Order: sequence, then C-alpha cells, then structure tokens
Amino acid sequence: MYKLVAIDLDGTLLNSDSTISPELAYILKKWRSLGNYIFAVSGRSLRKFKLINTPFSWDGYVLHNGSIVSLFDKILYRRQIPYGQVINFLEKIR
Repeated sequence: MYKLVAIDLDGTLLNSDSTISPELAYILKKWRSLGNYIFAVSGRSLRKFKLINTPFSWDGYVLHNGSIVSLFDKILYRRQIPYGQVINFLEKIR
C-alpha cells in the first residue's frame, strides 16, 4: 500500500519567510523514512516552486492550481491555455 501526504505550501507548510520549521522538516523526513511519499501542492509556477529551499526533496507536486502534475521530477500532466484562446478572450473584453 502506498501512503502519500499532499501539502499546500503558502500559508500552510511554509513560514512567512518561505521556509519550513525544523520540527515540521523532521516529521516529514520521518514520514519518508517509513516508505511514504511527500507531494507539494501550490498555485505557484514551476519556476517559482523550484526556488523554494527545503531540507528534503519532493516525490511529486501539483502546481499552477492543477495544470502541472509531476512524479519523481517527471511531468505527467501539463495543460496550458492555448494562445489562440487567450487572444480571442482579450479581443472579446476590449
């Protein structure tokens, strides 16, 4: 059986200075040592997510409010709004 914890970052896991408390880092490392997985969940872009410095690596992540999903640094799903749809939308709201 696989066990996984998916944790929101901003305002939940990360402190106001975008760090993880030593106590929480210890708990997450212990969770992983028991054969479990740690996923990050965030509205952040992939670029901004990679700027976060954590004392452990992530097993996966769900970013951009679900438009990017990764498992072991391999992107499994990526959905962007097509350029033509963006232009069409902008023309309609002018």
